[in-house]
Amino acid sequence: MYAIKRLRDISISISLDIVGIGPLEKDLKGLSKELKIDEVVSFRGFIYDQS
Repeated sequence: MYAIKRLRDISISISLDIVGIGPLEKDLKGLSKELKIDEVVSFRGFIYDQS
């Protein structure tokens, strides 16, 4: 979180797109919230195992 704040202080924007995480969706969303980076993380295009 400190690194994100520092970058924002010098007007650098940050975003992270996570694509196709499947069954880990809930865990990764929880982890991003725990790490306090959920404001810059976007989860897109969930792909579930079809086999």
